[in-house]
Amino acid sequence: MIYFLPGRRGRLNGVLGQQIKELGFDIIGREIIDDFEIYPIKKQLDIICNDIKANFWGTEHKLIGRSYGGYLIMHSLIELLPEPYPGELLLLSPVLGKSSNLVFYGSRPPRAKKILEYAKLGKLNELNIQIHTGDKDIGCDYKLAQEICSYMTNCKLQILKDATHYLSKDYTYKVLKEFLI
Repeated sequence: MIYFLPGRRGRLNGVLGQQIKELGFDIIGREIIDDFEIYPIKKQLDIICNDIKANFWGTEHKLIGRSYGGYLIMHSLIELLPEPYPGELLLLSPVLGKSSNLVFYGSRPPRAKKILEYAKLGKLNELNIQIHTGDKDIGCDYKLAQEICSYMTNCKLQILKDATHYLSKDYTYKVLKEFLI
């Protein structure tokens, strides 16, 4: 069972969800649409924290976040500190804060500096995390991803040349397969 948060307006049965299922895994997660999307961020994080603590808290568990879903997972794990998440984390084109490449949909995500601040303080060192993004991603500033990972001991970062916010299906399938199997 995999805990998956797609990006805004993303669905659990979208491309990534289908790829996870093709690899033989069931999915639990939250779609950032409808009622969930209109909740204040604090309520969203509380719900995600409860999901993770109740069903996905162990070294054998894996969390996957894409775009804004990755942002929500990171902030949920921050909310659960000082107890570090014991499982593995995969983020695909995650929103990690304000993008300096371009304005992300004309807005700044809430708590835009918090992930970087916690990384600088060493509070995210125990996370076992992979981040994959493109150098032309308007939602995930690859320079911010580099900076955040530079403060973390277990962060693997892959920046794809000429890739945008939507990584290719072939690439995501390969990454998911390596991460899950």
